[in-house]
Amino acid sequence: MIMARVLNGSRGTQALAFAVCGLGRAGAARVRDLQALAGVELVATVSRRAGIGSHAWPQVLADPRITCVIVATENATHPQFVGEALAAGKHVLCEFPLAPNGATARQLFAQARSAGLVLHTEFIGLLTQGHQWLRDQARQPLARLDLGFTGDFHGWVESEALAGHHATLAVARLHTLWDVLGPLQLQDATLETSADGYRLVAELSTLAPRPGTAPPSARLIEVRARGLPRGRTLDLTFADGTRAPAPPSESHGGLFLRDLEWFCASVGQGAASYVSDEAVLGVLDLADAITARIGQHP
Repeated sequence: MIMARVLNGSRGTQALAFAVCGLGRAGAARVRDLQALAGVELVATVSRRAGIGSHAWPQVLADPRITCVIVATENATHPQFVGEALAAGKHVLCEFPLAPNGATARQLFAQARSAGLVLHTEFIGLLTQGHQWLRDQARQPLARLDLGFTGDFHGWVESEALAGHHATLAVARLHTLWDVLGPLQLQDATLETSADGYRLVAELSTLAPRPGTAPPSARLIEVRARGLPRGRTLDLTFADGTRAPAPPSESHGGLFLRDLEWFCASVGQGAASYVSDEAVLGVLDLADAITARIGQHP
């Protein structure tokens, strides 16, 4: 287990002391895992809702016991909380997306490097069995990979879309394609909107195709509408014209815990994360390109 290596690493048996900022779905999962995990200590929780968290945010920043902060707040507030935690000398695990654009993310990574701190962005979708299946399929020469996503259109998703952040909402799917195919560049993007949702289509191509093979193309189709169930479709066409079978069904339990273990290994041992800074920045730059193409403002 990764955590076992952390406890035997440079910090010995010293527990990593955490604060969780944001107690929505992701934050609640982090609290649950921290309370159940050996070798870590949950010191504080922070919420904008009165009477929910144990500490105010300034208290977390000023507390020398707290060495690690998990940022699970609304997307738009991530850069603020991450930047303030880094400035206070805390290692940071941030739920994706790290920032609304590549330029802001670069500033945060530079701040972390300058301070000698770990800044980790969560992408638990890369830890699923389904993603490993996709990577296994992509070991064969590919001609095309189409990824479709559907989801509801309400609450914070609607707010982000109304702010023009359609591409940022698609960052998880873009990161899936980037992780499987390597660096990608935008060929074209279209956006259709209505009062009840939107349809985003991005045509992509690889920047570093395999030697001796034609570069595979990729398409992301993201549809959100009121009451639309969350779902994902994959369509892989190999270079020989055959198509991949349907992906296996899977359980998504324990993914936040695995992500937390990776973060602890990075803090305790300096281990490389399963999500590289370069990939995070590349995907956000790709989202910026999509935003520019569809005529929105990043």
